[in-house]
Amino acid sequence: MRLLIQAGVRPTLLTRHPARLDQATCERVDVVEADLGDAGAVVRATRDADALFWLEPQTADPAADPVAWYAMLGATAARAVTQN
Repeated sequence: MRLLIQAGVRPTLLTRHPARLDQATCERVDVVEADLGDAGAVVRATRDADALFWLEPQTADPAADPVAWYAMLGATAARAVTQN
C-alpha cells in the first residue's frame, strides 16, 4: 500500500478496523470498513476499481481450517473481480 501511495495512487483500503490506521495513511487512502469475508461488501467497495491488490489476513479462529478460510477469501476476491 505504501508503494501505491508513494506512486501517487489513492487506493481504496478495506479494513475491519479503520481506527487502527494512522492519520497520515487515512489522509492518502479511501477507507472502507469491511470484512474480506463479506463478499457483498467487497464487491461494492471494488466497484470501478482498475486493479486489485489482495492481502489476506490469517484467520482469527485457531480451530478453523486454514485451507477453507483461504478458499473462501479467494472466492470473495474472484467474485469481486468477475462482477466488477
